[in-house]
This record gives sequence, structure tokens and C-alpha cells, in this order.
Amino acid sequence: MNTTVTGSPDLNASAYYQADNQTLTVVLVNSSATPASVQLAVPPVPAGLLVFQTFTSSEGNYWQGSTVAVSGTQASVSVPGYGIVTLYGAGGALAPSISSQPRSQTVNACATVRFNVTANNPTASASEPGSPDSSRFYRVVLRP
Repeated sequence: MNTTVTGSPDLNASAYYQADNQTLTVVLVNSSATPASVQLAVPPVPAGLLVFQTFTSSEGNYWQGSTVAVSGTQASVSVPGYGIVTLYGAGGALAPSISSQPRSQTVNACATVRFNVTANNPTASASEPGSPDSSRFYRVVLRP
């Protein structure tokens, strides 16, 4: 994967995309004593990447783990002076987005209610076991 660093001659970056397991690894190296704030432009692959696991190494602190959220197509991370940050992220199925809301129903306590909704992402679903079309039904049980 091609990488470009702008605004800092002391920061180097490399990125590796592994198609078979939908992972992206980015390595940032800061050759300056001054910490660098990095705004990372996240590519469209892997799809569904929402968070990076990060591992930071600098003088006296090695392989310190954390996470960095992806916001839209951006992620922000700080690279310590003379430090290295490795970001590792895996794509996944996007969460379903409900496109039609269920209708309201009034029921007695302890009754089982079935709501029919439509979701935009058919690859991810919550389902009622054994329903004829398990990608479209959700089970809600009300208890007093």
C-alpha cells in the first residue's frame, strides 16, 4: 500500500493490507525528539474498520497497547519522540442500519411480540431463532 507523509520530514510511514484476512497494519516512525501528532487518512479497505489496536514503543516504554477510533475516514494518533507506533485494524461486517421502524403495539405483560423491520445491511443481523426469514425479525419479551 502506498503511503505519503506531509508536513513532517521526521516522520516515516508504511502500510500493509492483508486481503485474505481483511487487516490493515500501519507503522509510524518518528526520528525526531519532538512528539508528532498524526492525522491518518484511513483507506476504504478493509471495509468496516472502526478501531485500530495500537502498540507504541519509545525510550523506556515498549509495546504499550491502546486503541484509536476511526472517525469517518480519519484516525488521530500521537507518535512520541524517537518512537514507533504500530496500528492494526481488522475490517468486518458493517452493523445493520434499520431503514423502516416497527409499528407500536400494546400488549399484556409477559407477552411475546414480533416486530417486522427492514435493515440496510443484509450481511449482519439480529434474529429470532427459527424464524422463516431470520434477517428481518427481532424478538422482544416484556416482563413486569
